[in-house]
Amino acid sequence: MLLPIKLICPKSKVRRDGTCLIFIQYCGKAGKSTLLNTEIAIPPKFWNRKFLRISPDLPETYGQPQHLNEQLATVLRLAGDIIAHATKEKIADVGQFVKQTFCAGFDVKKLELQAIANDPNRIWIYFSS
Repeated sequence: MLLPIKLICPKSKVRRDGTCLIFIQYCGKAGKSTLLNTEIAIPPKFWNRKFLRISPDLPETYGQPQHLNEQLATVLRLAGDIIAHATKEKIADVGQFVKQTFCAGFDVKKLELQAIANDPNRIWIYFSS
């Protein structure tokens, strides 16, 4: 499933220390975009806009680019899983749900267990699959 999510590092959101937070941008059906904070900050000149990755030229003071790119890939997958869960559960405002649910260390299994706890008929479906 192709989801309308991507990583962005907007130059308009540069902080006083010269770094910029990397966000996950989700564009839902309503045409509204939702920004999710990845909690990773780099100088914007080291963000590769074409490949949506951190440049390998990033100074060591900000972290190792390979490790940071792996973290970004993990967080992007997490956001995609939350969006897929919201779509599967037919939640009306997916963007708002993702904004409330998402944090960098979140586990998607919590959503599944919460959905099962709210609907006792789903327990049988969960254990039979």
